[in-house]
Amino acid sequence: MYQSHFTHDGKLYYLQSGYYSWDDVVAMVLNFEKHVDLQINQSQLPAIPDYFKKRLGDIDGQDKDYGYKEAGGRGIHLKVYGSGFYKIHWDVKDPNSDLIGHLIYDAPHWGVALLAGIISVVAFSAYVYKNRKKN
Repeated sequence: MYQSHFTHDGKLYYLQSGYYSWDDVVAMVLNFEKHVDLQINQSQLPAIPDYFKKRLGDIDGQDKDYGYKEAGGRGIHLKVYGSGFYKIHWDVKDPNSDLIGHLIYDAPHWGVALLAGIISVVAFSAYVYKNRKKN
């Protein structure tokens, strides 16, 4: 069985054993700093509520990613790891409703990669156009 815990300021904290509601877990996570994962056993929670929708997430060994937009625009991000545990945290912007904001505030590495890809395509297209024009 997995330990339910989160890390803050380099310290590892454990949750009390027991059963939690999704509202309890989300309220707890919203008190953390952005992107701090709470790891919790799936057996400590009911089934994932319908308001969690599929979304993309950085590869972290998870099987699925879900999320929803919290009041104020924050995104709740849930990572599902097989049938063992979840990791859940909050993002500054929900990617399903504000992708650009999410790329800027929560995933700038993907924004840089996207920008580099666009610049590469534009540069290659200009090169091809210039060479076709000569011929």
